[in-house]
Amino acid sequence: MAQMDMADQLGWCITTKDYLSQLENELLFISKQYGDLLNDLQAAGYAKQGLDTIRGNYQRFESEIDDLLRHLRSDHYDYIDKQCEKIKNTLNVMLKNST
Repeated sequence: MAQMDMADQLGWCITTKDYLSQLENELLFISKQYGDLLNDLQAAGYAKQGLDTIRGNYQRFESEIDDLLRHLRSDHYDYIDKQCEKIKNTLNVMLKNST
């Protein structure tokens, strides 16, 4: 029973890391789309005043995305990696002791 609980926890870690990776990819995609849209507007001769406002919003958006990605990478990924390693080690010990 305890081995199943640990295996479930390991599964949670792996699934959560996959979700975080998916979130990271989506944020990067959205950021790129925003930048591409800004470039398209500029190339189409969009009004400078409006373009400056959009560019300012884009820079703030990029800064927030960078902060969020840094937070995900430094806090959440590290925590999940450490938890996965602890659970794997515990499972290995449990398996060795059960044989």
